[in-house]
Amino acid sequence: MIDLKHGVEQEIQVVNENGHLVYEVPKILDKVPDKYYEFGKGGIYKDKYQSQLEIATDTCETLEELEEQLIELREVVNEAARECDLFLIGTAANPHTKGRVGEYFAEQHHIDANSDKRKLRLNNFLRIFVPEIFALSSNSPIHDNHITKWKSVRASMDTYDPSKRVNPNIKPAPYLNEEDIKRGYLSCFEYENSYEEKRKKSRYYDLSPFTQKCKASDEYKPTLEIRLLDTHPYIPLTVAYAALFRTLTVKLDKVKWVPNINIGHNRNKAIKNGMSSSFFIKRDMKRCFHYKNVSDSSTIEVIKAFFDWLKPEIKEMGYEKQIKPLKRFLKHKRNLADWQIHLFSKKKDQYVSELFGATMEDYEKKPLPESKIKFKFVEKEEVRKEIEWDEDIKEAYEMLEKAIQQSYTISYKEYANSLLALMKCNPTMEKIRCEELVNTLLKKYSGSKFYHTLLLLETLFIYEETEREIYRQNAKKVMDQLRGGILEDEQLWISAYALSVMSKLGGEELEKKELAEKLRNRISEFTPSWVIAYIVECLIISGLDASKELSQLKILLKENHWECKQTDNVKATAIIYDCLNSIGYKNDNVVQWLKRELSNQVGSRKRDIMKLSLNLKALSEEAVK
Repeated sequence: MIDLKHGVEQEIQVVNENGHLVYEVPKILDKVPDKYYEFGKGGIYKDKYQSQLEIATDTCETLEELEEQLIELREVVNEAARECDLFLIGTAANPHTKGRVGEYFAEQHHIDANSDKRKLRLNNFLRIFVPEIFALSSNSPIHDNHITKWKSVRASMDTYDPSKRVNPNIKPAPYLNEEDIKRGYLSCFEYENSYEEKRKKSRYYDLSPFTQKCKASDEYKPTLEIRLLDTHPYIPLTVAYAALFRTLTVKLDKVKWVPNINIGHNRNKAIKNGMSSSFFIKRDMKRCFHYKNVSDSSTIEVIKAFFDWLKPEIKEMGYEKQIKPLKRFLKHKRNLADWQIHLFSKKKDQYVSELFGATMEDYEKKPLPESKIKFKFVEKEEVRKEIEWDEDIKEAYEMLEKAIQQSYTISYKEYANSLLALMKCNPTMEKIRCEELVNTLLKKYSGSKFYHTLLLLETLFIYEETEREIYRQNAKKVMDQLRGGILEDEQLWISAYALSVMSKLGGEELEKKELAEKLRNRISEFTPSWVIAYIVECLIISGLDASKELSQLKILLKENHWECKQTDNVKATAIIYDCLNSIGYKNDNVVQWLKRELSNQVGSRKRDIMKLSLNLKALSEEAVK
């Protein structure tokens, strides 16, 4: 067995008997023996908030040592919590409380990388497999008292705080070069005043070689930090992830070349759908690693090929037993997020107590014990039968469906926006219907306008038709245009829309911060409110502070809608609310106003497809339950 230095940090929720976050970590720490404050380089600590309890192992040489320390630390904090009449939960988002920025819970692994060259290669190599790891590890589907549309809400766009900054856990790791490592931070943080602040902000990515200082030595840790995992309750699963990362580290020594692969699309799919998603295997990916052996793009098949590719190294390191919890996920085609959804939807009264038990009592057991958990997967057609439509929206949806059946009577712009509205309101639409709608869209597309191309890309993306050659060609074309300065030539709203679309599509190699700042600088007193909304969305997606612009929009809000001299108020309000809703802003007064206007549109003899589709897009989260 090959030994590698490895440490783990776990952030655990401190809650009351109802599962709500409480800010009582100091009480628990008072009950912890003093020796655990000097537990080598690890220990038991308070994290950023007093609802976050952190346990950290020493730097361990073997998996056995790592497991022993985790068990010991968990036993200590569990006992201390019981003495304080408090409880612990091992999930990445509290099911009841909506977290503040950073108030989400992760498991972080530190892998030995004692040279700059090693850090660089390890970062760029592990980055390739981030989608597969997200699909396996997602464990935060329940948040704010409902089942979200994400398997990992911690890593999703729903954790944006529009009044502050982007949640630090959600940024995709960039492909680094030697200059980045020597510099000690990412160049996009050059504007910060101090080296420490530049380095600190460079850490908040899925992976980071820009580690913080060790508490014992006051030197930067010679490790690569893996930050993408959701916290979970089971120690065997932590050991399984440790075994996987160590196996990949050994595999790297047998790899000569590490390519720069665009993983943005697959990463987003894994965060949203977990193991039930499908990946887009691009042509350049099929020439390397386990993707050579993938015939089906389903996540299950990709992960199966991933483990088959690592099989020699798993055997070489003697990790067949330790890796089994992840193999169980693969066998049953579900992960802990699916387990949580099952509990919450079928046994809601037992949901919180099950989380207590898994975190404080059963944490040494195998994840997903078959004797307790029965999970039935259903097809999309079955799910659709169970959908409960909002009656105010259903009639408008059906009206829009009828309109696009006569596609020759409406423009390309109206048709594309209609397709976006239909899919956002009904994500369970049958595959054959999706293909039919997309094929009609392609017939209407001429490519004569930049805005039309952006609409095409967004529509193909949301309809999961990104394997088409027209998508790849136009995505590359738009990316090149963004780098070439098209944002300075186009109208401001089109420029903002372009950056927003390409960021969502996975354009992580774009200098998004620089481009978003250019858009911000073009705002004037004459800029319409709906254009400012597009720019706010771009700023937040790029990780920039948009509090000033957001405050400006809130001031312009007239009780329940936005007014715009040059644009219909319904269209303007729909665009603004759709943009702000995507970054976490909610306003019931605006929703009710849009619903009333939607009802007026349905009852009107004059049909405005553009207004109807924009309104439906803005109300998509209200459409179905």
